[in-house]
Amino acid sequence: MGRLKNISMKIEQPKSLDDFLKLFETYTNRGNDYYRGQADYSWDITPGLARNKGIKNIDILISLERKLIENFKRKIKDNNLDSLIPSVKGSYDKSWILLMAAQHYGLPTRLLDFSNDKFTALEFAVADIQNLNKDGALIIYKDINSIQKDFSIFRCPFNNNYNSSFFIQVPSIYNPDENECILSEHRKIIQGSKFFFLDTPNLCECLSSDKLHSERLTKILIPREFKLDIINFLIKVQRIAYDLFAGKNELDQYAAILKLEFSALDESKIDDYLKSDNL
Repeated sequence: MGRLKNISMKIEQPKSLDDFLKLFETYTNRGNDYYRGQADYSWDITPGLARNKGIKNIDILISLERKLIENFKRKIKDNNLDSLIPSVKGSYDKSWILLMAAQHYGLPTRLLDFSNDKFTALEFAVADIQNLNKDGALIIYKDINSIQKDFSIFRCPFNNNYNSSFFIQVPSIYNPDENECILSEHRKIIQGSKFFFLDTPNLCECLSSDKLHSERLTKILIPREFKLDIINFLIKVQRIAYDLFAGKNELDQYAAILKLEFSALDESKIDDYLKSDNL
């Protein structure tokens, strides 16, 4: 029997800035709630891998994800950038580290960005200059422990075909030697990075369409006319990270190229892309 589908995500629509801020204060950075900010309220809660409008076949997307990770790995090896992908001995298998690093650097994967810091998520919702004229959204996933799985899977190689969803703690190295690595790791720490791993059968589905998750989700409308005031609020409480979108290193550039290649794909180009060896 397939998983039940039921859109029951809680929706909050504050009528004033004061109403929004009062609602925002009811949430805490302590406990089992994670946060996600989206600059456009109309966006589905879907991972980057599912956002190519011309490709919705799950098997093809899995193949593309595998190819993207292979290309990303090759870029790292060919340009001696291993120091930018730090790992902690005895924690995640290298394949999981690579998947999370790919998402961190902006590649389209099945992972969804969340944060344990509500202020960081709020900044993502309001500080995107290109979408200042659109309503934003603050998304809360409540009680994350209720869906956590056996963490022993992270010590085994990632295989692209898991049939369950769960949150992953992004590993961070607090004292890396390389300056570029420091920038990247600092960015992770500021963002309070967590990743939501979306299961294979529901890769293209909005998270809110799945009853397993929708009952734990709250989506708060941020009217466009509130955005500048909220930015001022974040500055006033000293919770805006001016370098949240800065701290770029060489790997960001390569990841951006790979992302553009993926965005340009349609069904007529997939076979050539999957067979190609050159980037």
